[in-house]
Amino acid sequence: MSRDRLDDLLEQTDAMFPPPHTAAGMVERLRARAARQTRVRIALAAIGSVAITAAILHSARPGPSLVQDSGTAHAATNVKQLRAEIATLEATATLHEKTAENLVAVEQQSAAVRQRETPAMLAADPLSFLQGARDRAARIMLMDADRHEATREGNIRAGETYRRTARLFPETAAAREASARLRATGA
Repeated sequence: MSRDRLDDLLEQTDAMFPPPHTAAGMVERLRARAARQTRVRIALAAIGSVAITAAILHSARPGPSLVQDSGTAHAATNVKQLRAEIATLEATATLHEKTAENLVAVEQQSAAVRQRETPAMLAADPLSFLQGARDRAARIMLMDADRHEATREGNIRAGETYRRTARLFPETAAAREASARLRATGA
C-alpha cells in the first residue's frame, strides 16, 4: 500500500470520526455555571438576610402587629426553605468547581504526555507509530459498528462499517474481527 494511499485513508478516517469536544471548552462552561451559581447563592443569601432583618424589625416594633401568628410561621418556613436552597446551591457549586479543577488537571496531564511521547515515538520508529495509528483507527470503526449493531435500524449501517473496516485496514486485528462478524451475520 503506498504512503499516499495510507495518508488518504487516515484522513478519511479522521473525517468520519471528528475529535471529541475538548475539555477546555467544557471547563469554561463549568466555570461560567459555577460563577452563575455563586451569584445566585449570594443573591439568595442577601434576600434571606433582608427577610430576617425585616422580620426582626417588625417583631421589635411596639404596638399592634399587622402580621398574624400564622404569617410569622410562614416567614420562618420561607427562611428555612431559603437556607436549604442556599445549602444545596453551595454543595452544587463546590461539586462543579472540583469537577472543573479535575478536568483542567487531566487535560494538562494528557497534553504533557502527548508532548513527551509523540515526538519520541516518531523518532524511534515512525512505521510502528503509523501501524499503531492504523490499528486505533480500525478499532474505532469496529466499535462504531458495534454501537450501531445494538439498534435494529443500525444493522445496515453496522454492516457497511464492518465492510469498510475490513476493506480499509486489511492487515489489522479489527479488520479480521469485522470480517468474522460479517460472516457470522451472513452479510
